[in-house]
Amino acid sequence: MRYLSALRAALGLCLFFAVSDVLAAPCLIFVHRKQTDTNTYTSWNSARNYWVNGSNDFVRTATKNYSASHYVVGYNGTKPYRDALAAGEVANEIVAATNGVADGGGNRCAQTYAQGGPFWIIAHSMGGTVTDYILGNNDASDPNYNYNGPYDTPWQHALAL
Repeated sequence: MRYLSALRAALGLCLFFAVSDVLAAPCLIFVHRKQTDTNTYTSWNSARNYWVNGSNDFVRTATKNYSASHYVVGYNGTKPYRDALAAGEVANEIVAATNGVADGGGNRCAQTYAQGGPFWIIAHSMGGTVTDYILGNNDASDPNYNYNGPYDTPWQHALAL
């Protein structure tokens, strides 16, 4: 009888830690690089397909076959990094992602910021420059604070870049 109680307690602890790990998994927010056309702004599929090269799919790999929640940002990569259609759009989409709004493909973060969800921003090339500009102008004392988007909010919500 004691053996069964100990076994149940051990299984309960294992289940608790397994569920805790799943709930603590960050939502991955993907921001693409500069583009030569506006497709990634006007078409979610183009933004999503940026992360695919042949049979290699970076989103699938990074999310461990979609076991982690994710959100794919689309913005006008033909514009300068500080433009409203670049930095402003990315800031707005990060806020949307962290508030539980679905991306154009129906993907959403498992937990919102209000629910304590952790978020990691994965940016490639100019996506990193755009994100750096947003995060570098997140404070009221910064010269371009909230210039054309809610720059202060992504800074508060993201755990890693």
